[in-house]
Amino acid sequence: MLDSKIEEKMFKTYSYMDEREHDPNVSKKQFKILKIKKYGAIMALPFVVILPALGLYGGDEFCHYFIFLFAAVSFLISFYILVKILKYDLKSNGVKKPRFKDYVESFKRCIKGVAP
Repeated sequence: MLDSKIEEKMFKTYSYMDEREHDPNVSKKQFKILKIKKYGAIMALPFVVILPALGLYGGDEFCHYFIFLFAAVSFLISFYILVKILKYDLKSNGVKKPRFKDYVESFKRCIKGVAP
């Protein structure tokens, strides 16, 4: 249930950005600023999670476990965001039930920045 709410919110943001990208009333500079605002909030989440761990750095042996825990959670959040971005890309291209191969192709396309 929580996953579907998060996915819905992220897809809404991505859809909004896709609409603004082709909007003639939005200049390139405005679009860049909008991209930073919308995508920056999503992409900053893993860094926000790891910041408390940096405050624990240099502590005793027990603190190292917390640092590892925060780093692992941050990595999982980054991976989750990547999967949702790829899922949105596939969904917007008409792929209803993506397979692993579809995710790989979408990842390659996103890295290259090539539209299908």
